[in-house]
Amino acid sequence: MRPWKGWSSESPGRVVQLLAIVTLALMGSVIAHKGYHDVAALAQRYDGAEFWRMLGRYVIANLLAGG
Repeated sequence: MRPWKGWSSESPGRVVQLLAIVTLALMGSVIAHKGYHDVAALAQRYDGAEFWRMLGRYVIANLLAGG
């Protein structure tokens, strides 16, 4: 009995697609988590307009350095 329409044990491509989707979701959550903590740390150190200037500098530095 097939769990849902279109599923077959002969198509491992669906399993690979599922693994790819789960992996991308996990990668996205790790990136969002790191970004949240980096922005929170900047917000604790800098107030007002200084925060936005440092956030811009942080983003540009990360884009140029690749990490």
